[in-house]
Parts: sequence; structure tokens; C-alpha cells
Amino acid sequence: ELNHSTTGPAPGITAAFDSHFPNQNQTRNCWQDYLDFHRCEKAMTTKGALLTLAKK
Repeated sequence: ELNHSTTGPAPGITAAFDSHFPNQNQTRNCWQDYLDFHRCEKAMTTKGALLTLAKK
């Protein structure tokens, strides 16, 4: 009889990196884009520049 409690990955553990699927975990890239946008927005507003392109 199979013990279903031992099958499958342990909770909180993600799959290892697989070069066949490089776009699966983009959390780091999304976070960096978020930070870059807000740094740029802050720098541009202190200079008094218009932000019409960044907000589209």
C-alpha cells in the first residue's frame, strides 16, 4: 500500500533550476524592474520632468 504522506516534494521546497525553462522564476527580475521604475520616477520628479512615457 502506498503511503501518500511521503510522496511529492516537501512543503516550501521549489524545483531546481532547469535550463530548458529559463522564464519560469522571474521574481528577481520583476523585483529589479519594480525598483528601477521607482528609482527613475523619484529621480525624474525631483528634476521636474514629465513622466508621461513611464506611466503608460
